[in-house]
Amino acid sequence: MLTIRQGHKPEDIDRMYELERVCFSRSFRWSKRVFVAALKTDDVIQGVYDNKIAGYVLSTIEAGTGHITSLVIDPKYRKQGFGKSLMDAIEAFYKKKGIKKIKLEVHVDNPAQTLYFKLGYRVTGFRPRYYHNGSNAITMVKVI
Repeated sequence: MLTIRQGHKPEDIDRMYELERVCFSRSFRWSKRVFVAALKTDDVIQGVYDNKIAGYVLSTIEAGTGHITSLVIDPKYRKQGFGKSLMDAIEAFYKKKGIKKIKLEVHVDNPAQTLYFKLGYRVTGFRPRYYHNGSNAITMVKVI
């Protein structure tokens, strides 16, 4: 059973960054320095399975809108509802804070778009050359 927990501990950083490296190619993943800096400012929701971090979502508030900066699920736990559970948890977290809208960017070819559509996110824009390698992203938003 997946356990959802808010925040992170210093001892979680290596496992979380390991997932970052496993899930994203060099063109898309953050450097360790940028990743650790994000953990100091972003809201973190972790999914723990069998006492091991199986995934996480990072998000921050920008101008009154939640902004999901990263959703990461260990490949061996994909297609089991972990991503949905983490997205539901971050949405509930922001609802309690009075946030009414969440946005995210996703690579134009990322299959996670299917999850976001099922959760009620809608395409609101296109971001050319958004990623370090020059590839494009779409912007998606959900009113919560």
